[in-house]
Amino acid sequence: MNELLFTRMSYGLYLIAARNGGETDGCLTNTVTQITYEPDRIVFALDKQEKVHPLLTESKKAVISVLSTRAGARLLDHFSDSESKKAKFRTDCNEYPYALTTDGIPYLLKQANAYLCCQIISTTDMGTHTLFLAECTDGDVLNEDSSFLYHHTKAMLEKLKPEETPPS
Repeated sequence: MNELLFTRMSYGLYLIAARNGGETDGCLTNTVTQITYEPDRIVFALDKQEKVHPLLTESKKAVISVLSTRAGARLLDHFSDSESKKAKFRTDCNEYPYALTTDGIPYLLKQANAYLCCQIISTTDMGTHTLFLAECTDGDVLNEDSSFLYHHTKAMLEKLKPEETPPS
C-alpha cells in the first residue's frame, strides 16, 4: 500500500494539552473530528506512549489548539518530541506564546487559529492508541489564518532530518 495516500486526506494538525496536579504537557495529533453538533462533541486519538496521555485520562480535561499555517517545522519538532524531559510549555518560551484556560491548561496564541476546551466523556482502547470522546465546553476563534493541514507536515519534517551522507 502506498502510505502517501493518507497525505491526500483532508485533516488538520492539532496540539492537545492537559494538566493534572502541577504537571502540564501537550502533543500533536492529526486525529480530531467533530461528531455531533448539539451537544458539541468531538473524538480524538492519542498514542498511549505520549506523556500527556495519563494527564488526560486522570484529569478528564483537554484543550485543543487548532494549528494554523503560522505553525512551522520548529513548533512541530518541539511538540513532537515525546522523549524530551524539557517542559513543553515554559514561561521563558516566547517562540510559542500561550494563554491558560480557567483550568490552567495552555493553548497556543500565535500558531493556532482556534482552541477548544473539552471534558472527556469516555475512552476506547484502540491497541496502541486511545480514542477520547469529549464534549466541547468552551473555545474561541483566535484569528482568520488558514488551518494547517496534515499533508504539510511531511515536507516540513523532512527539513528537520539530518542530511544523509552519500555512500563512498
